[in-house]
Order: sequence, then C-alpha cells, then structure tokens
Amino acid sequence: MANFLRNPSYQLKGVARYKKERVVWMQGFRAIKGSERFEFDRYKEGEKFNLVVGRVAGQELDKRSGLVFLKLVGEDGTQLSREKIWEGRKKVLRAWESLTDNPKIKEELSRVREFIQILEEYMPQNIKSKPLPLKLVGYVAPFDFKGFSDSLLVGRARLFWRRKTAEELLEELKSDEPFWNDLLYALRKGLYKTEDEEVAKQRFLEFLKKWESKEFLEELRKDWKETLKKLLKRERDDLLSAFVRKDQQEGKLTYGTFFAPSRKIKLYIFYEKGLEKKLEDFKKGFKRALDWAKKYVGNAEIELEENAIPIDEIIHNLEKLKKLDLDNLKHEDSLDLLFSLLYFACRIKNLKAIVEKEKSLVGALLLLNTDVREKNGGYGFWDYFSFIYDFFGIPVQTLNKETIKVLSNPKPNPTKKEKDHITSIFKNLFISLLKDYKGLSFDFEGFELPPKLTSTLSLKNLPRAFATRGLTLIPNPTGTFCMKFTR
Repeated sequence: MANFLRNPSYQLKGVARYKKERVVWMQGFRAIKGSERFEFDRYKEGEKFNLVVGRVAGQELDKRSGLVFLKLVGEDGTQLSREKIWEGRKKVLRAWESLTDNPKIKEELSRVREFIQILEEYMPQNIKSKPLPLKLVGYVAPFDFKGFSDSLLVGRARLFWRRKTAEELLEELKSDEPFWNDLLYALRKGLYKTEDEEVAKQRFLEFLKKWESKEFLEELRKDWKETLKKLLKRERDDLLSAFVRKDQQEGKLTYGTFFAPSRKIKLYIFYEKGLEKKLEDFKKGFKRALDWAKKYVGNAEIELEENAIPIDEIIHNLEKLKKLDLDNLKHEDSLDLLFSLLYFACRIKNLKAIVEKEKSLVGALLLLNTDVREKNGGYGFWDYFSFIYDFFGIPVQTLNKETIKVLSNPKPNPTKKEKDHITSIFKNLFISLLKDYKGLSFDFEGFELPPKLTSTLSLKNLPRAFATRGLTLIPNPTGTFCMKFTR
C-alpha cells in the first residue's frame, strides 16, 4: 500500500497480508462507554426451551438413554472435506467389521469395503472429491461426520429407513453419464468379473436393495449397539469413545436478549442510480416499519437523515466497478478498485470520527439497485467494501431491490400477512445493522454451573471485526467458528 501511494504506476501483485497483532479494530460498543443500554428479545420475551443435561458416564452403556461420542483418532476436524468424509466412512466400516460377532453382518460389511476399494482402483483419481460417488458410498456406509473444535466426530449412523430407494439412487447415478459409464466398467471388470452389463446392473441393484431392507437395517442397528459397547471398552485404537447419559435433571434456556447502547441511531441514506423516485416511499415505509416493530426493537430510537445522498459520494466510480472482470483483473482496473476502496475508507472513517467525538451512534443504509437472486445480480467486488465498514465497526447495511420494495409498500392498510412480513424484514435488518454495537445475553435455570467451566460456542456468520483475547477461535470453511473459554 505504501508503494502504491508513493508511485501510482507501482505493479500490484501477490496476496495482501497483515499482522493481526498490529491491527487495531474499532470496537463499537466500547466507543459508547458508560452508556445505558436498550434491550430487545431475540424471539419472545421470557420464552424458554428445554435443555437436556448430559453426564459423561465413562466406558459403559447405561440403561438410561444417552449419546455415544466417537472421535476418529488422528483426524483433524477443522477442515471437513469430501475426501475426509470418504476416508472416515472407510475407517468406521473397518472398525465395525473387525468387532462384530455376527457372521452375516461381517460378510456384508466386507462386501461394502470391497466395493469401495474397487471404486478407488477403477474410477478416476478425484472420485473422493465428487458429490455423486460420495452419496453412493454413503448409501452403503451411512456414516456422517461433524467437526468439533479440532476433532472429527461420527455425527450419526443412518441405519434407519431409506427415504431414497435403490432404484431412485440408480436413476440419479445415471443422470451423470460419464460417471455412470465409469461405474459400470468398475462393476464389470473389478467387482463382478463379467462382460455382461445387464448381469452387473442386476447384481449391483441387489447389493443396494439390501440396504433398504427394514429387517436388515433393524439387524444392523442391534449389531451397531453391540459394536459401540466394544468401542467404549477401547477395543480399537483408531476410535476414541465416551458415553454421555441423559440426566434426570432438565434445564431451561432463554432464546436470548439483544442489548446495545441506549443512544439514538442516526442513519445516512446512500442510494444507487435508478432508485431516485423510490426514496420518499422508502423513508415513509422505513419509519412505519419501525413503529410496527417496536415490540421487537424495544425503545431503540432511529433517525433518518432527511437528505439522501447518491452512492457515488461514498463509493467512487461504482458504475465502472460493476463492469470489472474480477477473475481477470487488469492492472489499470486494479488501481481504480484500490482508489475506490481508499475513498470509501475515508468516508467511513468520517462516520467513525463522529462516533468517537460525539459518543453517538451513526450508520449508513446503502440502497442498491440489484438483487443477488436475479441473473447477474449482486456485485462481486462487494466483499472488499464490506471488509472496510466491518473493520471500523460502523453500522452499514445494504438493502437490495426486493427489500426496498417490501419496506416501501405504499398501501395505507396492508394485510396482516404483508405487515408481518415487513416487520420480520425490519427486525432482521435492525439486528444486522447494529453489528458490533450489540451483545446477546441468556438466562438459564434448572442446572448448576461448576466453579470452573470450559464452554464451547458454535458461532456462524461472524462479522469480520470479530476479535477475541484469551480465547481459542478455530475457523472452518463453512463459516462456523468454535470458541472455547474457561471461567
């Protein structure tokens, strides 16, 4: 960045990197330090749901109901890929085959293991990363997996009635003709040793139909339970297990209450070209939706700046940016994009300065004349801009054409269904808008917390400005984070 600012012809290249410890994030809530706060419920005031309390019971199954946790030893659960699921199914299958005392089930599991081995030997090398082969293997090795912290756990064994019949699965496999032809070749040459394609198809169908038989699945469930007992006794080194029994004690937990600094929120409106005639209806609709949503947003005060501003005043050269080919970005285009980002950062920093100087809440609504659900809708470069306002912790919310249309509903007396829809959209918009200014508290009852407690939270869709100190934060590709902390 320094080189670019000194020399506009500097050739940008490589990946931009920065040291996390040198970045100072704007912490919105703390900018309004000492403020009273307003609250609004995430779902319904006082509403609670039941919690089942579990106790780790060790290496033996209990007569009471509970859950057996199976960890695949040596497997990293932070990156749950198709290849990892494929290999996990093979590992659990081998363990079951080695531990079962039922010769009929041992033989069937051996057939499944041989089938998977033939697929690996006769099919293309990337077979493990393809969704259709993985679905096929999952039909006869029905184990799902979950990443928890850095561990890979067996999520469930689907040993129950099949929603999809063997015939329906075959039709789905045939829909991918190259894959189907490769599969038939593997079946004929590798598994069944026959040149007769019809014979291979029939034997394959019989193999699959075994796994939709209610009687066979019931037998599998009984044997799986016996296998779990052996796993709990540490009869395999590659699967670590524990039984968590359901305690008689039941707890309750609220859905949560949002809280934020009790200050009036002033919102600036920036609109894209083509939305000029909809601005007045939008302002009226926004204020009306706020009145309707009072029971959701509590005593929050929102003030709209009367004079809406063209979006070019905050995002320089937007029309040009929309035409960029981000997959094949030219040097000249990259400079235009970078300049627009710097311009945008300066504008957002102005809002941050107001927050810090006046100890007030300010934000922006960006009205965009697009919709990601439409063909060629959405702006591919938007993540770069959202990173900036998330970085400074400023409440900025984008609204697409459909949301603007719903909130601007000009009907003086909309139906109850329309009103509920408008209210729901406004509530979600408000929660999203607050971003780093809001917190979430929970109340619980019916169970005791020990003096020392390690908790793990699963967090989805975190803002980029989310930062923690003294906590372990482990991301994975799904956008979910596991956070551990000890009290």
